Amino acid sequence: MPLTSSQYSQIQDHAALEWLRDKVRRNQAVGQDIIRLKITEAINSALLGRATDDNIKDVARRIDIPYGQVFTPPAIAQGQAHPAAVSEIEGTDPAMAQAVRMVFNHTASGRTSPGTTGVNHIHVGGNAGVNLLFDAVSFVVYGVVNAHMEGALSNAQNQVISRKTQGGIPVAMRVVGNTVSRG
Repeated sequence: MPLTSSQYSQIQDHAALEWLRDKVRRNQAVGQDIIRLKITEAINSALLGRATDDNIKDVARRIDIPYGQVFTPPAIAQGQAHPAAVSEIEGTDPAMAQAVRMVFNHTASGRTSPGTTGVNHIHVGGNAGVNLLFDAVSFVVYGVVNAHMEGALSNAQNQVISRKTQGGIPVAMRVVGNTVSRG
């Protein structure tokens, strides 16, 4: 039998439940054993012996934390893009989301772009014909070049690279799962 409202009110502000709520707010993964331990601690603090499986599941539901299944938070990354690059990277393409996420998480070192200083590129989806250009220091995304980055650059490639010196207020962007959007 689940906890009554009166019983739940006795434990709802317990530090262990606040800790779990904080993890949910931050989209942080919490192991099932830790969830069980924290909820059991909260229940037993006021209602000794009432930490049954049904009550633990009930409290987990009330604090909105998945219990009895693996909780995988959505992969979220935040960063900035040149205003002209926004339309080039926005969307739900998994390969683009992965490349942008790598830049925003500072895990993309990439290679320098020919004839430039401080502009690196990484292949989108492993395809050398689609390259994401970004600042190697600030990790601002400058845009996408649909051509191999080798030797003499085309006008289109130079246009994207020139965004570094054009200025413009960078746009806050985020990647959630496979979606790149303003954020």
